[in-house]
Amino acid sequence: MTRDLLISSILSGQRYASAFVLAFSLKGKTAMTSSTAQPAKTSFLAADLEITGDVRCTGLVVIEAKIIGNVVADDIAIEAAAHVEGDVEARILKIDGVVLGSVAAAELTVTARGRVSGSVSYGTLTVQPGATVEGDLKKARPATPHLTIS
Repeated sequence: MTRDLLISSILSGQRYASAFVLAFSLKGKTAMTSSTAQPAKTSFLAADLEITGDVRCTGLVVIEAKIIGNVVADDIAIEAAAHVEGDVEARILKIDGVVLGSVAAAELTVTARGRVSGSVSYGTLTVQPGATVEGDLKKARPATPHLTIS
């Protein structure tokens, strides 16, 4: 199945092999995320994607896309080109792009280019000079993301 067809199927709500699957080629290598996958893999959401709906992943997800919806994963990197309108929850979270919504992470880093607008719950927090954080900050016990993938 081609990358565009598979992504189109996922985004239109169709199921592939009765499980959420996202696969595409990156420099000759295939990255895949699946609710039935054994080891957690890295998932890349490229800048040319616009996703409306929730994103859930058991491994690392690197986001360059525009997402209107919630994002839950073990490890999330929101890159400079990314724009997320929704809640973000992770064990480890790096924000280098824009998040408009609540953020919850055991380890949170907002880089110099990062921007967060919404309530922030964190175990440890690093805010680099130049970052923008607008909203309530709450020190919380490190929490495990609620990874319910159906």
